[in-house]
Amino acid sequence: MKSGQKSEISVCENGTFSRDKIKDFVVSQKPSVFEDVGIDDLAICVPKRYIETGDLADLRGVPREKFTDGIGIRKMGIFTEDEDVITVASDAILELINKNNLDARDIGRLYAATESSIDESKPLVCFVIKKLEENLGVEFNHVQGLENKFACLGGSYSLFDTCNWVLSKMNKDKVGIVVCADEAKYDLNSSGEPTQGAGAVAMLIKDNPRLLNLDFTNTGVFTQDSYDFYRPFGKSTPIVNGELSTFSYLYAMRVAFDRYVKNVRKNALSRKKEEENALSRKKEEENRYVLTDIFDYLVFHTPYPKITKHALAFLLRHELRGTDRWKRICEEIGDEPIYMDGKTLESVFSDKKTMAGDYLSRKKLFGSEEFKNIYERKVLPSQWAISEIGNTYTASIFISLASMLTLEGEKTGYLQEGKKIGFGAYGSGSGSLVFSGALSHDYKPVVKGIRLREKLNTREKLLIEEYVERRLSTDHRSHAAIGE
Repeated sequence: MKSGQKSEISVCENGTFSRDKIKDFVVSQKPSVFEDVGIDDLAICVPKRYIETGDLADLRGVPREKFTDGIGIRKMGIFTEDEDVITVASDAILELINKNNLDARDIGRLYAATESSIDESKPLVCFVIKKLEENLGVEFNHVQGLENKFACLGGSYSLFDTCNWVLSKMNKDKVGIVVCADEAKYDLNSSGEPTQGAGAVAMLIKDNPRLLNLDFTNTGVFTQDSYDFYRPFGKSTPIVNGELSTFSYLYAMRVAFDRYVKNVRKNALSRKKEEENALSRKKEEENRYVLTDIFDYLVFHTPYPKITKHALAFLLRHELRGTDRWKRICEEIGDEPIYMDGKTLESVFSDKKTMAGDYLSRKKLFGSEEFKNIYERKVLPSQWAISEIGNTYTASIFISLASMLTLEGEKTGYLQEGKKIGFGAYGSGSGSLVFSGALSHDYKPVVKGIRLREKLNTREKLLIEEYVERRLSTDHRSHAAIGE
């Protein structure tokens, strides 16, 4: 919103807002300093080879659909002998540099996010800089080199921090690059094995971005100590409490989205009072502020596609409860799902009856027409690439973004400047960050240049026997290195 322009948000007497007007506030009514920062371009690097989860299911003696449909992953990117997080991170950055004709002197910051670091002290970015210098023949020792660690959430916080670096003018007219690179690797025969994957995303961060304007004036956060997922020193695979990790994801995401809503409401009401100091007297419950209504797309951190259906069900149930829409949903699915507002994560998780009932209620919600419509329009397009690559930890949410942009960009008239995107990031340990963005003025050539479908279609299939042989060999070397 330009300075002096009046807000058109309709505020009801109960403090809620017209659904038609609140959409414009989420991105366009931020302070002008935030209107011109975000993702200008992005580049993705995936492993050269993949395995099919159907083949893995055959090997493990389970039905193929348990992995392909139950989890939602059909192929998993697998590193070959000449690939690791360093190579995919540097290759993604190289592509970003080359297609944008960047000079090394244009870059002021390289911010890496990973939970697959190969050194407990030396950051990934130092290894990446060496690769860049070898490939480009120029020095990068002038850049700020950083690494962020917060499990899968690290990439979003790196993006947040680099946007602030640009806005502060400390960038001195230089651009920043955020690279998220990971290998999701789990023990053989474990429940996490069919959710493996690998890849990297490099993002060009600058003012006046062509692809996506980001708004960090309104965010929602959640952070607490949790042992849902962790990797001790020296161990190449994580220790995972799958049930706790899934519920921590859902709980943290919902709390962060709820806080995002409260921040937007607070800022919108404050501005409304300043400009007009008047309230609409028309009270319409159906027009109460509902987060899933104001965004054209929702992009979640996606360790596996099925979890995003549960995330949407968790959010939708919380937001619509008490409305006429919710009454219609309950009539359709047959009962009132579990109510857990005000309870802590620990109190709910320790109550096995509530946990079981909550899971069943989410599954029932999947069958409602309203849920299916929202999920298929706003979430499903972001899941295609994850089903083809698998989990990529810090890169996952941005590969999901590229997936949505690719599929929707292939449809005539679907993507448009100003389309609103809500982001729900999560990291084990645990924490969540919710923020938003809008498609910028010159997104079309940028989306076309991502070439995600081309990259996925040119990979080679790795036989399941080769996968097992390689894993046994690398696991043996890893165990030997730490004296096991």
